[in-house]
Amino acid sequence: MTLAERFDPRRNSLNFLRLVLATGVIVSHARPLGGFGRDPEIANQALGTWAVMGFFAISGYLIASSRAHTDLAGFFVRRVLRIYPGFLVCVVLVAFAFAPLSVALGYGGYSTSSGVDYVVRNALLKVEQPGIAHTLATVPYAGAWDGSLWTLFYEFSCYLVLGVLLSVAIRHWRPLTVIAFVVVAVAGQYSVHHSLPSVAANFFALAPPFFAGALVYLFGDRIPFDWRLGVLSIVALPVATQFHLMPTLGAAAAGYAYLFLGVVLPFHAIGRRNDISYGVYIYAFPVQQTLVLLHLNRHGWALYALVSVVATMPFAIASWFLVERNAMALKRKLRKARDDQRTPALNPAAL
Repeated sequence: MTLAERFDPRRNSLNFLRLVLATGVIVSHARPLGGFGRDPEIANQALGTWAVMGFFAISGYLIASSRAHTDLAGFFVRRVLRIYPGFLVCVVLVAFAFAPLSVALGYGGYSTSSGVDYVVRNALLKVEQPGIAHTLATVPYAGAWDGSLWTLFYEFSCYLVLGVLLSVAIRHWRPLTVIAFVVVAVAGQYSVHHSLPSVAANFFALAPPFFAGALVYLFGDRIPFDWRLGVLSIVALPVATQFHLMPTLGAAAAGYAYLFLGVVLPFHAIGRRNDISYGVYIYAFPVQQTLVLLHLNRHGWALYALVSVVATMPFAIASWFLVERNAMALKRKLRKARDDQRTPALNPAAL
């Protein structure tokens, strides 16, 4: 049986897995944000890094599927509606709710103009201004209100690249995506030992698992679904960290490992209708900074991490029901209006 035959778009655990990964980011960030030291590591790799790698691998698979079923214009509209409204509302809330609250608690200084600057400078997904005026000057991780948002610019950049690549004739999809993976993986491997400009270094660190996930989708009719291969890919991840091969061997293994887990884990009902993982990811950081201002971190790392997870959930749920779900409803309306122009679904056997 191949992976394409085993994977059910309506019954898989990818949303549950993304929620677990988002929670892992909270736990990972709890140490530096709470003043407890560096992020916890698994096999010499920060827990948060493993989580982000999983996000990108899963995203690559799903985005390739989305592009295969949608024309280019519709694809970009849907990607913007999925990622941008939630992001923008989060940035606005940080600027005009979280930051003023921090001053009300007795810390730092704030002005409306500084909040406006924060929104304007970060409005295009790329975080150009992490802090707001003189807020967060007294916390262990000073001057950054939402350190998780920086990855979204690179994720959307991967959307753009893959969307354009899959605009050529279907028969070229596989070779072009293989080339894209090789290029970003080699560049990422180069950046492990050599300095690159920060934007390039970040892109080449995050893009390899994304394109590996896309390849798993495009070659899904040829890749076997095999427990031995799944276990091997999971074992290969810590091996890759030991030999500093995360952009190459690690990314290739991640492309299969995270999708394999999404197939075999029996939690397909969690997040199937209401996916709050994105909200958890974008709201956890400002919630955690606020909890530090409330001195919750003084009660130890474990309690601080646990309360951080619990306190983030209402924001994530509100983001889903009030913002993301409505944006997705608009996405469905636009898709219905474009049904006559929609690209036929990809048949991998035709590639």
